[in-house]
Amino acid sequence: MERTSRFYYLVLFFLIFALGYATYLIIRPFISPIAWAIVFSIVFYPVYAFLLRYLRWGPLCAFFTVTIIVLIIVGPIAYLSYQVGREIDDILYAFGTEKIELVDNALKNPRVQKGIQRMTQILSISEETLKESVINAISDIVKALIKKLRVTVEHIPSFFVDFFLMLLSIYFFLRDGPYFIEKLSRYLPFSSEQKSILFKQIRDIIVTTIYGGVVVAILQSLAGGLIFFILHVPKAALLGFATFFASFVPIVGTFGVWGPVVAYFFYKGLVLKGIILFVYGLGIISMIDNVVRPIIVKEKVKMPLILVFFSILGGISLFGLIGIIMGPLIVALFVSVVEIFRFTEEK
Repeated sequence: MERTSRFYYLVLFFLIFALGYATYLIIRPFISPIAWAIVFSIVFYPVYAFLLRYLRWGPLCAFFTVTIIVLIIVGPIAYLSYQVGREIDDILYAFGTEKIELVDNALKNPRVQKGIQRMTQILSISEETLKESVINAISDIVKALIKKLRVTVEHIPSFFVDFFLMLLSIYFFLRDGPYFIEKLSRYLPFSSEQKSILFKQIRDIIVTTIYGGVVVAILQSLAGGLIFFILHVPKAALLGFATFFASFVPIVGTFGVWGPVVAYFFYKGLVLKGIILFVYGLGIISMIDNVVRPIIVKEKVKMPLILVFFSILGGISLFGLIGIIMGPLIVALFVSVVEIFRFTEEK
């Protein structure tokens, strides 16, 4: 009997592993849109619940919520992407067609001339050789950027397919979310209290990452883009886009974007613009993180900033853009499971 029982469990575990791995291979091409769908479903579930209170029909409420997501997120992103694309195209054109003139103008700068003289003495090369090296380096950069843009364009059809699958998944996650959670909770080997803690941790870390991270980054990029536009900074939309990503960088943060612009203004003798941007950067752009994040996060789960930073970088490396969410989420879940284990042992 015992031998039969062992054989039964051995076959059962083998089937679970084999079929589970086969299921993973089937779903793997769609992991990214499914993951984004889970994130957006959790973030916008309060909107769905609000609509459900009045309309009282799940499928219709899920459809309206997906429509709201499209209007709120896709519209601004599409416009910003268009502006950034235009500005990148301008940059490529400038470097591609006027690179010699740009290098000549830079080399004529008195401060640059002093640096060039030192470099030519140290490297024992002529000024013409140095100029040619700079032009070749710029050409290589332009070629690499054009290659990247070409690859991006080639992936546009698959992007729209993934986007459609994400919206479709959001619809079903919103409509059947409670059923999915109830089904999943049955297979977790934890007590009801521990399951509640675990699901709360998932919700909290997603809310923390989205509202406390991405929303703050969006606000900072909008604030930065606005002041860049008002002060007539070249490529304002591109700098605003860069501000979004700089928001996730520890210590330096958004200063890494607006700080050099301040230095540029002072270098060009535009002292008033430099002072305005410096005060605005410290008082508005940087303070958004200090004021808005605590209001959004409140008593939610917190992780050290450096841990969040590396979990985001590792998540992006492993999962792509969704790693911004998945990285901190997986790390937070690991911490939660360890805490559950510690709590169980102490009991």
